[in-house]
Amino acid sequence: MSESKNNAALPTNGVKIGDAEAWTQAWQEHCKDQAKAFLIPMVDLLELLTELKVLKPDGNGNLITDGTSYPIDGIRAYNGLIMDSSNPKSVAKAEKKIVLVGTVEVNGEAQDQVENSLDKPQVKLAGSGAFDFGKPCPVYCNKNSSLYHS
Repeated sequence: MSESKNNAALPTNGVKIGDAEAWTQAWQEHCKDQAKAFLIPMVDLLELLTELKVLKPDGNGNLITDGTSYPIDGIRAYNGLIMDSSNPKSVAKAEKKIVLVGTVEVNGEAQDQVENSLDKPQVKLAGSGAFDFGKPCPVYCNKNSSLYHS
């Protein structure tokens, strides 16, 4: 584990704030017409983890995990667009989306656990397996964040 600016140990895949600031600044400088970030509501994340059987209801209104094994290995994020019907060729006017799906490693490949894939999902899905995490910045921005570069 490396340490953060305040000398606290970072989580295994945590990054130093200086690195995060540099990465986000580079993206925002070179991709000015793209979303700066996506706000992911906690309820959406919890629903994704529940559908993929990482979390389960305990009967008392809480979500729990057994902490021993998880049916998914990772989560993949896809960028998406909802094209503006008045200008269907303009990406600038399109609503930006991010779609998250669970993945399971099969033969060294992280396979998406979604309906309609050539690879049959390894996890029993309650829905499609795809979740809309689309609250892009600009619109849903925290302009006071050190990761927001104007």
